[in-house]
Amino acid sequence: MGLKSRNKGKLAERQIVNLARAAGLEAKRTWQTASSDDLDERFCDVQIGNRRCQVKAYARGYKKVYDALEGVDAAFIKSD
Repeated sequence: MGLKSRNKGKLAERQIVNLARAAGLEAKRTWQTASSDDLDERFCDVQIGNRRCQVKAYARGYKKVYDALEGVDAAFIKSD
């Protein structure tokens, strides 16, 4: 993974942590667990309360999802 991608990921993780904290939730980045033997910990980017979270940031990866949300109250998403 290139430096630009790593920096984008770190920024997204920090933004999620800051949003959670602003909402009064306990939150932290868990980058230090990336080399853990525990797979559940290894794939956790952010912890909010006792929830392990994965953070993804894509430049245009969710455009279709955002387009689907226009004018509706909910959207249901599933993989093929």
